[in-house]
Amino acid sequence: MSSQVTADVLAEVAASVLEDAAFVFTERAPGPTAWSETAVAAEIGYGGPEEGELVLVTSPPLAAQLAANMLGVELDDPEVAERAADAVREMLNVVAGALMARVFGTSVVCHLEVPRAPTARPDGAPPPCCTVDLVTMEGDCLELRIFGKGA
Repeated sequence: MSSQVTADVLAEVAASVLEDAAFVFTERAPGPTAWSETAVAAEIGYGGPEEGELVLVTSPPLAAQLAANMLGVELDDPEVAERAADAVREMLNVVAGALMARVFGTSVVCHLEVPRAPTARPDGAPPPCCTVDLVTMEGDCLELRIFGKGA
């Protein structure tokens, strides 16, 4: 996927999924986000015509908003805090599936791993093949990165 996907396609797929699945509206951010230690992140491995990993990083407030919207509850519901990381992983899973279908088509078999907390990349590892920064109408940021196999 890393050689066939463009930042524009990744941004379009992610924005569509966020809108449809969680009622979160985004646009391209003017620049990269400087993430703090409190950022909520997840990664998912994929295989098919190409192999690699897709990483999603967001702020705790946006993770909570995703959880609330996906659960159909208010932000102050106690379950929101408990499910915020799960909501980020599920959103990544849906984005990855939609991206695979968009890039490779629906007749190609692709495999997605279970979304998980991101692993540290070794020093000297290649940079992401593709990075997209999005911002919500409320100003919360979200970043998607694709690392090809061996990254």
